[in-house]
Parts: sequence; structure tokens; C-alpha cells
Amino acid sequence: SLNFLLTGLLAVLAALKMQFARAVAMAASLAEHFVQQANKYVRPHLLAMIQPEYQRWVPTMIDYGCKVFALTIAMMLQRIISAFFSATRGGRLFGIGIIRFANRMGYMKVNDESSQLDEIIGYVMLVVGLWFQFSSGFALEFPMNLILMPVSACEYMLGTAIVWF
Repeated sequence: SLNFLLTGLLAVLAALKMQFARAVAMAASLAEHFVQQANKYVRPHLLAMIQPEYQRWVPTMIDYGCKVFALTIAMMLQRIISAFFSATRGGRLFGIGIIRFANRMGYMKVNDESSQLDEIIGYVMLVVGLWFQFSSGFALEFPMNLILMPVSACEYMLGTAIVWF
């Protein structure tokens, strides 16, 4: 069973690594554009403000500053894309589950295959989920941050593993 657990962990790491690679590729493309614009508009102002002996570092500052800025934007966009996908999937699962639960408990008799009620509930939950994610800044609020601290620690370790390995 440890073999299956490690196989599953490697599959998750591979999928997350691909997602990270897409974000880094987007950041590299954005940074290239930002560097061109910064060299055109920001570089003359920086050269005027910086002492002559340090002016040779201006291109490096612009390059790395633009790369950090682009990576921040790319990771934020990736987080938004992931939140949308998760909200879509979670809303759909919630809609199907609530209809099946209501059928099982005898509250209603609806066929979830032919009815659109589960999809309507799913879309409502999609909007609620996205709104919650954006309003909380993609962070867990008290007391959920304490309850889910082990999960947050695993998420942090996965993120570290993706970046470094």
C-alpha cells in the first residue's frame, strides 16, 4: 500500500510541476515584454537618479525586477485559474450530491441525469465558491486555518517540492 501512496504522490507532483512550468513559461513571456517597456520608459529615469558608478547595474535591476513582477502576476493568474476550476468541479459535485441526498432521504424524486436542478445548484455554488476565494484573498480564515493546519503544511511542502525538485 505504501507503493500506491508513493505512486499517487508522484502523480500529484508531476501534475503540479506541469502547472508550475506553464506559469513560469507565461512569466518568461511577460517578463520579456516588461523588460522592453521598462528599458524604454523607466531606464532613462533610473539612470538620471542613480550615481554614475552604479549605473551599470540598472539593466540588471530592470531585468530581475521585471522577472519577479512577471512571475508574481503569472502565479496569481494560475491561482485564479485553479480557483475557477476547483469551484466548477466542487459546485458540480455539490449539486449532484445534494440531489442524490434529497432523493435518498425522500425529500424529492428527481432524476439527476435528466434534471438540470443539479447543474443550477452547481453554478450557484461555483459563484459562491469563487466569491469566497476572492473575498478571503485565497487564504483560510480563523478557525479553519487552525483546523486545516496539517493540510496547509502539506500544501507548503508540495509547493516547495515542486520548486526545488
